[in-house]
Amino acid sequence: MLGALAIGSLVAACGGGSPPPAVAKAAAAEKSIPFRPRPGVNTVDCPTETDDCASTSPATCEAACGDGDMAACVALAEWHARHPKDGGEPARGMELLRMTCEKGFAWGCLTLAWKKEATAGDRVMSEARLRTACERDAMCGCWMYGSGLTGDPRTEVRGVETIGEACERGALTACDELEILREICERDQVRGGMCRRLQQGWRLRPPDPPPPQWSRAPLPAALTGCFRVTAPGGPREPTGFLVGTLYCFTDGRTFMKPVGEPWDAWRAQWSSTDERRVFRNEAIRELMELYEEKPQVILQRGGFTAWLERLAGPEAEAALAETRALPDLEEACARAGRCVNALPYGYDGVMPETLRECLSTEKGAREMIEGERGKEAAEKACR
Repeated sequence: MLGALAIGSLVAACGGGSPPPAVAKAAAAEKSIPFRPRPGVNTVDCPTETDDCASTSPATCEAACGDGDMAACVALAEWHARHPKDGGEPARGMELLRMTCEKGFAWGCLTLAWKKEATAGDRVMSEARLRTACERDAMCGCWMYGSGLTGDPRTEVRGVETIGEACERGALTACDELEILREICERDQVRGGMCRRLQQGWRLRPPDPPPPQWSRAPLPAALTGCFRVTAPGGPREPTGFLVGTLYCFTDGRTFMKPVGEPWDAWRAQWSSTDERRVFRNEAIRELMELYEEKPQVILQRGGFTAWLERLAGPEAEAALAETRALPDLEEACARAGRCVNALPYGYDGVMPETLRECLSTEKGAREMIEGERGKEAAEKACR
């Protein structure tokens, strides 16, 4: 899908009577475009919307769009563009993309920027909204901003440089797009200015660095304490990345409290490279990384990104007090383990790791043992 989008971004802005693009400035030509992330930084695959309502139906997308789901609106717009013989209305699709972009939905702005039907006003609006997305998210937001800039011959050189910066910071989707654009330019000099800039950057790229070495490291003060999610990084975030979710990090624990839900907790064993910039929790199955991007902290987990702001004063004290009052994690999980080991029919599931998982597993196992052997047997097996 990314390859098709990259090709589309090149073809979309190729006008028959366009003047030849300006050559990049000499100072820019002397600078390498990063084609890979910096060693030691955490990386993320930016969420991309690929569905055009084919897996559901236009009516379903229409209903979801009417309820305010901007991703569904973009999917519906793509359906209108791709299925004119089935009742799709390309003009309606463009209206939907303009609406999502006006509301600040970055994926809608990027899709609009790629369209050959986009007007000069559309490009001005999409560039402004995507610039804001880049200011909020230095990885995925800046990838979308740079990708949108490549749709216009006047900004394409700046676009590939911006994509390169996002790649260097850890947006793997940006790195992939650079490679696709470079391959396209090798086969066909579609854009003189952009292709020359990519070739210059490729020639100047530094040699592959050795892989970073991770080792146990205490969590620094800048990343210790309690935080609130202020901005998620993708269009469809899971519960733990919604705005308002609380996190507390210590050297041995991570705590999370989604809005309207109880606290959860899991073990933490932090590691880092010699740069001590990114800290990885290696005590859990799902990779979790933290790093400071002043004045905020960035959390990445399971391919999603969230921006965190530190709690202070009574708010921070209250959050810490609530985490201290939680049941002991090791004890709860050990009790859950004893319960499942005593199940009449055995247990072939993955052992729980978080506090809520352990408490829920213990409750379910107790009920099964009680149903088979009685309450006293369950109490004896689980204690």
